[in-house]
Amino acid sequence: MFGVKARTSADIKLTHGKNIEVAIKSSPFNGPKGIWVIDIKGIENGETTLKAELDSKPVASLDIKIFTKINISLDLENNEQGMLTRLFLAESINPGNGLVYNEGQSKTSMLWMRKVIENRLAHKTPNIFGAVKPIGQSKYTIYDIVKAKNQFHGFEKYPEINSSIKLNLTSFLVIANNYNHAKRELYANFIENAKNAASKNALTGFIDTSPKGLYGWRTKGSSAPGGDFKKYKDFAGQTFYTLK
Repeated sequence: MFGVKARTSADIKLTHGKNIEVAIKSSPFNGPKGIWVIDIKGIENGETTLKAELDSKPVASLDIKIFTKINISLDLENNEQGMLTRLFLAESINPGNGLVYNEGQSKTSMLWMRKVIENRLAHKTPNIFGAVKPIGQSKYTIYDIVKAKNQFHGFEKYPEINSSIKLNLTSFLVIANNYNHAKRELYANFIENAKNAASKNALTGFIDTSPKGLYGWRTKGSSAPGGDFKKYKDFAGQTFYTLK
């Protein structure tokens, strides 16, 4: 607390809600500047305002929010959800691009990406999308779709991924867990949206409005994939494709 020129802490009256406990040091940290140290301890989640009075006059106030700190992490690499989460994070416009990033659109875009993967897997000939079925394997899997050659940059050798992508993923997590970072919540939601899009029931109630189904995407402005692909729509920094 700054600018409160009292002789002792007994001259300062503090008021606050029940969800915090406070203790003010008995003497000022810097008397001439009126600097006091106040220890604040959260008791339960919620919001309150800490107010200080001197000689019955308000001299300072502080709005306080108490919350439970959550550690944000990614699923293990060796399962489908972990792989798809990393793919959607790597392929999506992230909150660091403030001029383009839109949280709502990004969330929807990830579901479109998931639908692309599912449509390719369900196609009668997934190999036209570069998928290779290992010898002895009875049917194609999501791993085969994601690891297809020249389809998703950096994921051909999954769980080994491109070093720059791995660095970006680490950066996303660091920011999402840094409660002093201005964009912490944006990155936390960005990661949570990717995890949701990668979850088992992500597409429950999802409606694919493209003419023949969503089958591909590229970063907006990139060259078109050609072949049987046909542009469907630019959305959330991506260009999505259906089939002719």
